[in-house]
Amino acid sequence: MTLLKKQAARGLLALLLLAVLGLPASGAWARPAMQPAPDSVDLEYFIGTAHYPTYILLEWQSVSEATTANFRLKRGVTPNPAQAVVITTPVIPAHPGSTMGYYYAYQDSAGLVPGTIYYYWIEDQDMGGFWNPHLDDPNLNPVVPWGCSVYDVVCDFIINSQDITALASRWNCALGNPCYDPHFDVNADAVIDVRDIMLSASRWNCTQGQPCYL
Repeated sequence: MTLLKKQAARGLLALLLLAVLGLPASGAWARPAMQPAPDSVDLEYFIGTAHYPTYILLEWQSVSEATTANFRLKRGVTPNPAQAVVITTPVIPAHPGSTMGYYYAYQDSAGLVPGTIYYYWIEDQDMGGFWNPHLDDPNLNPVVPWGCSVYDVVCDFIINSQDITALASRWNCALGNPCYDPHFDVNADAVIDVRDIMLSASRWNCTQGQPCYL
């Protein structure tokens, strides 16, 4: 067999092999799929605080926003983000092109129902229009009980030992002390003491919806 025929036979064999393997006839291997683009923004935190009965304050801080265009917030009544709805329309503009972080705040007040636990998620939109939901970080998913009794300092819709323990951990904290928090000052006398504990304990096992919970 001549050299030319040998080369032709080898070429035909190569084509048959490529056809069986499903590879392109050019002999080039398929390129790997492109990896998804990195998040357009890094978030330091996303938190929610109830300011009953007016609004829930949602705050977040970005680290950098090199390719960030907008933010939007979602709210749900279950831990499933697929059941949440967007509550920020129009969207909240970001600071695209900046390598510096920014502080943002949004007051959620529409349709809040007392006795409900609200779940929040934040999404950022990059310059290409893609929305990044940040679902992989539980620290960016605040959970906010709404409409708790002043005696339910833990705000889990039942007054029990957890509230007593929380009050006792701030024993004798008074207005002006770093440990003082008015949320735990049940009788609002500027000091957290036995009187606050007794008031909370007097409603032991009262749950949201019962007259004693109010």
